[in-house]
Amino acid sequence: MDGRPIIKRYLDLSAEGWKQFAKNLRPLVQLINGSGGEYNLQLRENYFNIYYQGNSLAMVKSNESGPYFVDIHEKFIADDHK
Repeated sequence: MDGRPIIKRYLDLSAEGWKQFAKNLRPLVQLINGSGGEYNLQLRENYFNIYYQGNSLAMVKSNESGPYFVDIHEKFIADDHK
């Protein structure tokens, strides 16, 4: 090993967690696949980022026991919602 950190590009979920996650994620993947490259999904360490035209739109963390945590970048929120 050369001392560089290991980058974990996966979501750490149980089998049931993956089943639920895949079901919920399907519409998002369809949107991304049909966007002509405008949207992109990148796995990070136990979360994923959604990019729009190269800009980080949102960070999404899975939660097996409840809803997802979604952090949307402020530049994608309308001024009347800030």
